[in-house]
Amino acid sequence: MIRLVHRVFNILAMSQQSAIIHSHDIFCVSALLLSRKRRAT
Repeated sequence: MIRLVHRVFNILAMSQQSAIIHSHDIFCVSALLLSRKRRAT
């Protein structure tokens, strides 16, 4: 398990820009879901 985490961490470190974009996408999707939940209630 720890080896897997290290491997993923190394991949993210090698591609920091894409990792930042990916986290930004996750943030946008979560915000979209939150707004939809607020509209539904």
